Amino acid sequence: MAGKYILARCSCGFATGGIIGKRVSCRRCGSNKNLVTESTYETGRELASSIKIANMPQHLRSEFYDRIKKSKSYSSQKENVDPSKSFTKAITELANINSEISMSDLEIYFDKNGHTKEDLLHCVGVAEIEGILSRAGPGSWIVLDF
Repeated sequence: MAGKYILARCSCGFATGGIIGKRVSCRRCGSNKNLVTESTYETGRELASSIKIANMPQHLRSEFYDRIKKSKSYSSQKENVDPSKSFTKAITELANINSEISMSDLEIYFDKNGHTKEDLLHCVGVAEIEGILSRAGPGSWIVLDF
């Protein structure tokens, strides 16, 4: 059975992804023409991981993975309420019928729960890296796999 998600490469060289049957456009140049499907995936997490690797220069990969490890250890050392738990709850409560979520909704939710914008940006970044969120446009994401 074919996957539900596709990895496509634009003529500008950038790899992007989307859901099969929905319009896919390049997140770098905005073009929706000349996209070539390279592979399909069953989960959004697999797609996000493949996009990340497809767009990352080889010489930066080891530094990137080192920073992810440091980021995770920073989150676990915080003494206050873990913002990632608030973020998880926010995603489930705020995502609309199309699994989309906006930065403005997340900011309001985080503010109500006593977290900083820095905490929110950290959570969004980690969620993108882990394949939970895929950027749909400026200040909006699609919840891929949760």
